Amino acid sequence: MITLSKEKIYQLVEECKNSPEGKVLVIFGAGKLGHEAIAYCVQEGIKISYITDNNAGLWGNKIEGIEIIPPQRTPDLKPDLIILASDHSREMATQLETYGLNQYISYFLFKFRYSMQNIPQPGTTSVERACNWILSNQKENGGVSVFCGSSYEYPEVTGYIIPTMLRYGFRDEALNMAQYLASVANQDGSFNAAGSDRVYLFDTAQALRGLNAICEVTDQYIAPRKKTAEYLFSVLKEHGGIFPKSYQDDPIVPETIMLFALPPMLEYARMTGDVDQVELIHQAVQQYLQEPEVLSMRSLTHFLAYQIDGLIDLGYRKEVRPVIDQLLNSQREDGSIPAWKGADWVCITGCSQIAICLYKLEMPEPANKLMAWVEQNIEDDGGFLGSVGPRAEYYPDRELSWAVKFYLDAYKWMIRAHFNYEFAPVAPEEIAEDDGEVLAVIKELEGREHILEVGCGKGRILKQIHKRFPGCKLEGVDISTGMLSYVPDYVKTQEGDVEFLPYEDGLFDLVYTVECIEHSVNLRAAVRELVRVCKPGGKIIVIDKQLSNWGRFTTPPWERWPNRMELETILKEHCTSVISQPVQPHGYDVRDEMFVEWKGIKRLPLENYTRFAP
Repeated sequence: MITLSKEKIYQLVEECKNSPEGKVLVIFGAGKLGHEAIAYCVQEGIKISYITDNNAGLWGNKIEGIEIIPPQRTPDLKPDLIILASDHSREMATQLETYGLNQYISYFLFKFRYSMQNIPQPGTTSVERACNWILSNQKENGGVSVFCGSSYEYPEVTGYIIPTMLRYGFRDEALNMAQYLASVANQDGSFNAAGSDRVYLFDTAQALRGLNAICEVTDQYIAPRKKTAEYLFSVLKEHGGIFPKSYQDDPIVPETIMLFALPPMLEYARMTGDVDQVELIHQAVQQYLQEPEVLSMRSLTHFLAYQIDGLIDLGYRKEVRPVIDQLLNSQREDGSIPAWKGADWVCITGCSQIAICLYKLEMPEPANKLMAWVEQNIEDDGGFLGSVGPRAEYYPDRELSWAVKFYLDAYKWMIRAHFNYEFAPVAPEEIAEDDGEVLAVIKELEGREHILEVGCGKGRILKQIHKRFPGCKLEGVDISTGMLSYVPDYVKTQEGDVEFLPYEDGLFDLVYTVECIEHSVNLRAAVRELVRVCKPGGKIIVIDKQLSNWGRFTTPPWERWPNRMELETILKEHCTSVISQPVQPHGYDVRDEMFVEWKGIKRLPLENYTRFAP
């Protein structure tokens, strides 16, 4: 059986062009797709010798001067290549095999493999560059630099970038950041500003934000978190339910940015069940909402967005809608929003933050416009300047660590919005029971009771599993609540990222993912998470498009298809019996190796992949 790789296809076609009398190419199918295939070949100068079709009524007719013959005559032609131009390519392939012919390929795959000679491989995405910027600007002690080239670490940014890094799968780096925070905390749990002996309550609250997040993966920082949280609540209570002023010496920064300090405190209070602390938070919100500077369009968008974001997370969406409307009225044609009312220049950080707020408020269109503008301003190393434009005033000459943090957060929200608002309404709810992806999972289910699909979408494959194995306990996780709303009730669902799954260690007998890994920015972390939540001896299955077929579909900017050997190598770090093999979704050519199944059995002890660090 010949291997019809892209190189082989290209060679056959070029030989046909150079010596057309010596090569025989046949189109199988004279319908709509057959006409399209013939037109493509004519356009490319590829000579078709004959057309064949099972419809006897077409025999003897011609298309573009090429005769249509019965399929039974095809073996006598000794064709070098047969192009299957029909949606029933599998049935056609079976028919040709009975004639002893195996040099066939579907038109869809033929066109791709012939035309992909000049398709470039994907480069590094902007979000990958931004992640690398953080990694490059994290110092040996775990702290994150104030800006690129700074000699100081920034406790504030180090704190609130921890949840960002966890969501992108950089667990070890996030743990190092938490270790840094613990090492620089004051005895009472407060934190100083970067390179200063002065305590800032805002910075302390962002450190708490990081400590809250890291306690999801380790219990090592429960005591430091408690000390920092109780310090903040004691200050708030001591000053009558509002923080003492911190920015009298900095007229650009409004005191109302402390609204962004309250959500991590509320998270802590809810976690501990302290209703008095919860009430104190909402009392503080009411006092801040009475301040004359609150939500002012004359504030820098960076500081204004702190207030909006804080209020949204605290449950005060109605209160932010007027200022959101004003911001959208000021949005320029290029997507940007001025740094403040009447400014000619733009704060890049503020634009990312406003995009986050818009996504949270379910307003994806203006948010996407903002993100498109922000990405046009990314530096080669993945960083962002503080601001751009005529007479820009906010760090126009420095790449700021917090600018990268908020861009990364906004990017996650952008992906989530894509699936919620663009993909969920049109994504299919059912899948054929004989689909190759379904069968690849089904055949591994015998004896496995607790199943997780990562990136489950609308639960199409889980439905097929339920039909055949109704006794299985099924769970599904997806980044999109819009997709999850379609999943049947017998599947337990949660929202979550593939790089940071919301499950305890070693929970499932089988963990599988279908066309989800391609959306991960951090492939190694995604595989590690699949392994972590699987029991030792359990099965891991990954099904996705492979890199060698890149270019066949239009993809969103974050999508990257895994290299077959690379993903196999990563799986081997955690699993035994690792193999990879092609699978064909329903309707795909049996020769098509676009989709690959990788699978293995979890080998290493559970403690090596525990979410809770030792």
